[in-house]
Amino acid sequence: NGKPPYGPMDILVQDGVIANIAPTLPVDADAVIDAAGKYVMPGLVNTHMHWHDERAGMPMPIQYERNLYLANGVTLTRENGGNFLKSKQWQAESAADQIVAPRMQVYWVVARGNGTAEAIRANVREAKARGADGLKIFGMDRDQLEATMSEAKAQGLKATTHIAVEEVTAKDFAELGVDSIEHFYGIADAALDGVQHFPPEMNYSNELLRFSKAGELYAQANPEKLDQVLDLMVAKKVAWSPTMSIYEASRDVIKAQNLPWYKEYLHPALQAFFEPNLANHGSYFVGWTNTMEVRWRQQYRIWMDALRSFGTKGGV
Repeated sequence: NGKPPYGPMDILVQDGVIANIAPTLPVDADAVIDAAGKYVMPGLVNTHMHWHDERAGMPMPIQYERNLYLANGVTLTRENGGNFLKSKQWQAESAADQIVAPRMQVYWVVARGNGTAEAIRANVREAKARGADGLKIFGMDRDQLEATMSEAKAQGLKATTHIAVEEVTAKDFAELGVDSIEHFYGIADAALDGVQHFPPEMNYSNELLRFSKAGELYAQANPEKLDQVLDLMVAKKVAWSPTMSIYEASRDVIKAQNLPWYKEYLHPALQAFFEPNLANHGSYFVGWTNTMEVRWRQQYRIWMDALRSFGTKGGV
């Protein structure tokens, strides 16, 4: 509840729930964990992740990933797009204590299909029938988004969105009732005076251009309008999952590629995947310049100010 740590204390856990905390409790339990000198805290929730048992064409044991999450205190993961059948199987195995893994939520990626409202509604109904815990929505036009959100509410499914650079922005999603917004996309876009200032050669399918130019949008936003967008998100109870860590390398690529513990601990599949390669999503450091890094550092300062403001306004 926000107060400082205290102790030493004994903690009684019954059926996965803390039943009692006291300086001394009777030692009459199925199992006892000696945590002397350690801290106990609530489990962390990773609200945006993807399970991968292969990267860069190389096999990677799924248990390697599970162990990394658990070792870092993550007890619940929300997968926003992956191999749905595999993930649902792992979710069931985790719930039954058949594997050592965090608890899991598995979100279904909504397909636009042929773009008609009925095709989108059918896809949302399929997600419900297959046991999805929620929907992940990529960029859509406003009419398509209206159909998606309408059917999501009808099916009782939560919805989150990766907005990207599209016709719709965070303002549209907030107005139509999305539950959360992923990454930094769409929020600064909703606060622009006009359209994005992209160069003539801009090609959103080119990852180098996509990420280098995305790193300029918060500086292009009107600060007053940005504050209004944050107010709207708070009022509509739209959570923000900013996935800050995945962009950190953009501010200092050489450092990120040469962290000393990678030599012994980083899995070769991950190392190969994040070598500069435009074929791999997020491996866009081909021709990454000092100017691009400086602009990303500038964006981070503006973005972090926006995040802090969002939090102090009561945002989740």
